Amino acid sequence: MIRRLTDQFIKNLPPPPPGTRKRLLVLDTVVRCFGVRAGKFRKSFVLTDRHDGNKYPSLRVFGQYPEMTLEQAREEAVRLKHQIKKERIEIKKFEKETRNEHKRLNHSLLLRVANKIGTFRQQKIKPICFL
Repeated sequence: MIRRLTDQFIKNLPPPPPGTRKRLLVLDTVVRCFGVRAGKFRKSFVLTDRHDGNKYPSLRVFGQYPEMTLEQAREEAVRLKHQIKKERIEIKKFEKETRNEHKRLNHSLLLRVANKIGTFRQQKIKPICFL
């Protein structure tokens, strides 16, 4: 369910029906990917996130209601979203640098092998192993 979350709505949010193991998840319209999950005993603030090309979103619980107010939870959700985005950018940057390093090393290796082959051809030696 998606709707604008308010303190009154969260306070009156019913637990799931007895006999079910499901939790009720309500997403907020103010902050995207932020919501509240109501279980049998507590209500938690969550951040939904889809990462690594996964088909299903994962939930990150970061606070309990009423220990954390709705406004504090919204601010924390925005901060966490920025942190996650920053970490993803850093991971992508690291992966790109690593790929470039591998390309450079592979190019260097190919040059060394080519030089050895050239040396063998000049000396008219048949190589047993290149490296």
